[in-house]
Amino acid sequence: MSKRYNLSSLISLIQNPSRISEAAGLLVEDIRNAPLLINKKYYQRKHSFPETDFLQEDWDNLILLDACRYDIFREEASFEDTEIESRRSPASASLGFMNHHYIGKEHHDTVYVTSNPHVESIPSGTFHHIVNLLGSDWDEDSETVLPSVVVDKAIETAERFPNKRLIIHFMQPHFPFIGETGEKISSGFGQTLSERESPHPWKEQMLNSRYNRETLIQAYRENHRLVVPHVRNLLQSIDGKSVITSDHANLIGEKGYPIPIQMYGHPTRFPHPNLLTVPWVEIEGNRRTIQSEPPIQYEQLDEGTVQSRLESLGYR
Repeated sequence: MSKRYNLSSLISLIQNPSRISEAAGLLVEDIRNAPLLINKKYYQRKHSFPETDFLQEDWDNLILLDACRYDIFREEASFEDTEIESRRSPASASLGFMNHHYIGKEHHDTVYVTSNPHVESIPSGTFHHIVNLLGSDWDEDSETVLPSVVVDKAIETAERFPNKRLIIHFMQPHFPFIGETGEKISSGFGQTLSERESPHPWKEQMLNSRYNRETLIQAYRENHRLVVPHVRNLLQSIDGKSVITSDHANLIGEKGYPIPIQMYGHPTRFPHPNLLTVPWVEIEGNRRTIQSEPPIQYEQLDEGTVQSRLESLGYR
């Protein structure tokens, strides 16, 4: 039995009646989330996460497009005569991807340029250096790090560390939606976080079916479409062999089993095939000579800023 629902918790409520309202709210939330949790348990029994390791592949630049679906990316992107293939990610969410590839490992031949807020969970000394864009490079209006900024910082980093592998982590196509449709959706897209009814459109869609599904998917598709030119600009500006992929994909209304609800977003530890299937594009280039060197320090964000970024991006 969950610690939230046992004799001890009941006694605590009796002794602290002021907490009954809070407990009732948590119970309602758990009931609403129960169908997804049941489906997650089913998929965990029927499927497993692959033991793939993207960092062991042959590349100089690993370009991660956060929450990118293989099928939509194939429709929205092209790279001359290069085929857009698919791979299976070992995780269904960013933190799981980082746990699999980064935590407890040393990548002293690699510099990580990132706009993902889970970077703060990576222990010091994992990479040669981390370029965290969530501080001074955060766009207050869009409440994310814009792809043009990621490109500029990645180019600067490549010039500063010419003998290192680069992991370049774009936040798009992950929410917030920064395209034309996303800015027009009601309930606060394009407004400040405090004015939104929910910071996470996928979760709200699953619980309330608040939005027109086609409109929501169109906003998500636009995030795929708008990041592609920035990736092309980046490829033209840095040397080395590049791989374009994603840390995980995103559910966009797939029917669950055994509870036939429509599922959205990217729940953690959820080995749904559509969540694990990500694009894989290999772009050849003039190879760099890679050297491993001891890590150098980088400035970490304060806890308040980290929590604020997580909330803006729908993680809280």
